[in-house]
Formats: sequence, C-alpha cells, structure tokens
Amino acid sequence: MDIQAVTKTASELGEGPLYHQGNFYWVDILGKKINKLGPDSTETCIYEGEKAPTSIVPGSNGELFITLEDGFYKLTESGPEIVGSFKINDPLVRFNDGKCDMNGNYWAGTMDRAEIKPKGSLYVLKSDLSMINILAGVCVSNGLCWNEDMTTFYYIDSPSKKIKAFDLDPENLVVSNKRSIYQIEEGNVFPDGMTIDMEGNLWLALWNGYSVICVDPNLHEVVNKIDVPCAKVTSCCFGGEVFDELYITTSSKDMSEKDWAKYPDSGKVFKVKPGILGFPADKFRG
Repeated sequence: MDIQAVTKTASELGEGPLYHQGNFYWVDILGKKINKLGPDSTETCIYEGEKAPTSIVPGSNGELFITLEDGFYKLTESGPEIVGSFKINDPLVRFNDGKCDMNGNYWAGTMDRAEIKPKGSLYVLKSDLSMINILAGVCVSNGLCWNEDMTTFYYIDSPSKKIKAFDLDPENLVVSNKRSIYQIEEGNVFPDGMTIDMEGNLWLALWNGYSVICVDPNLHEVVNKIDVPCAKVTSCCFGGEVFDELYITTSSKDMSEKDWAKYPDSGKVFKVKPGILGFPADKFRG
C-alpha cells in the first residue's frame, strides 16, 4: 500500500484524528494545538492555548466539541467554552482519547500523566449534558470503538497491551462481560488509538510499533498491516469522499538526531487507501 505524508506540520504528540465535511482535524496534545488540513492541502491552526487538547468531535449543528486536559468544551470563535459541569481537579490526571457514539454521546477517558497508576476513568457526556462514569481504575484510556449496532464496545487501556471488548447496553450505557480479544506481544510496543471498518475489523495504531495493524475481533488475529515510516504511531480514522482513506497520526516525542535522520516525517499525518471502507464520525448531540 502506498502511504504518504499529507501534512508539513510535525506534531510532538499528534492524536484525535477527525475527518469531517472535507476537512481533516487532529490535535497536538503536547504542542497544545488543534490543526486543520483543508481539501486544498492548506494547514491551519484553529486552537492554541494553555490547556492541552486531547480529542475533537463534530456537533450536530456544524460546531466542534473537544476535550481539553481538564474537561469537555465547545470550540467557539472566542475560545473554548466549558460544556457540562464536570472538570478534573487532579493535576496528576488528564483527559486523553475521545469519540462520539451513534446515539450522540461523547465518550472520553482520563489517564495518569505518569502512565503508571490506575488513576483514570472512562466517562460519557450524554446529549442531555449529564455525566456517567463507565469504567474506573484505568491507567491510559485509549482506542474507543463500537460495532455497527452498538452492542459491542472495544476499548484499550494502553499499558495492559490488550484490546478489550464489552457487551454494551446502548440505551442505558452499561458495559458488561469484559474480555480480551487481542494482545500485543512485542516488548516495548503499546496499543494506542483505534478505529473500525465496515466489515467490523479494528485498525489499531501501535506506539513504538511503526505500523497500524488490522485485527479481526472474531478470529483474534491480525489480518492486515500498514507500515508507517515513524516509530510512534498514535491513532487513525477513515476519511475521504467515500471514507476509503485511512488517516494516521504520529508523534515526534523524544526523537534523537539519529531518529530524525532515519524517520524525517515523524510527527506528521499520513494517508493510505487500505482497500476497505470506514464510517463517518458520529456527532455530539449536546
């Protein structure tokens, strides 16, 4: 597969990919920026502030919603406006990955900044702006996906090195029957962001793995792999006019001169056609 870098901007920690209405958005958590790649390949910074952005989702009325490190926000021309009443007050914990489900709820998890202790949780900001704590005892919340009828929820706590599946009651937002469907065996390689395709397979970015792998959750095995010219691959989402393109975010964190010489496109966004279609991003209905 022909993979190419599609941005000039190299993020320190690129994450939160979103393709929406012809534009591609991504966050640089450590750079504290949100960037947009237009259909004419123009790159624009649409947010830069004191608080780190960690995810971005579309709203039902054309607006954008985000998580900053301490809570849920609506992105406005005058800056982020808090949504709901929940905010993190623990300086050792921050938000991480987030996405919307097909019912318009915004799921986002938190993490221990040191990536050691299970201080994080997985939250859902419902469309009525009430909050639910779905899971507690999480170290680094990542990789949120649902199957097409939203009866199965896929989730990653990165240090566990596992993709986990849960049965999901989509109306009451209750998860049960936790099980592991795939485990990363390589020593210093960790599962990061994830998306799902129309066949129900999971596309998983590998931190320190130089790749995105495609996992069949029923067979519990890798059925496809995309090599990425960068060690720290962070997340991916489908995009393009018919959602046949996979956009891949990466990180340039802690790169040495030797690393830069070998992998000069680290931190950029890559694009590839994997031969399968994905889904548009679901919208927050708050």
